[in-house]
Amino acid sequence: MERDFKMKGNAFVYVALIKGLCKVDDLNVADKMKEEMLKKVELNSVVYPTFISAYFRVDRKDEVYGLLNEMEKNGCKCDTVTFNALMRGYCQEKDFVSAFRVLDEMERKGCKPDVISCNVIIRGLCNDGKLREASELLDDMPRRRCG
Repeated sequence: MERDFKMKGNAFVYVALIKGLCKVDDLNVADKMKEEMLKKVELNSVVYPTFISAYFRVDRKDEVYGLLNEMEKNGCKCDTVTFNALMRGYCQEKDFVSAFRVLDEMERKGCKPDVISCNVIIRGLCNDGKLREASELLDDMPRRRCG
């Protein structure tokens, strides 16, 4: 990046560039940028949900758990935003079993679901015509402490 743009990158610059590359589905360059970021600045958890969303969008969901392992290896802990990106990806695939599995895993790991966490699954269920299941999750939100 430094030689291409004549500037020294920090985490914010790298994340902005990676988000842009992922948005236009240029994941090969985004992956290279992430590797460069790893060498030069401390990688933070902000970049991983961006990749998770992009991997689902371009049908590379089989690489998501490798990305999560990399995340942990690099000292980044899964946070609510990361789990929400996973659930959103599974809901877009209409894989609600996996989306609920992620929600349960989130709670087991001590990461508190927020309103967005439940809304991601509720919206996915509604979009797929599964209104009863969506209503059941809505009723279950207080127990899950998501709102």
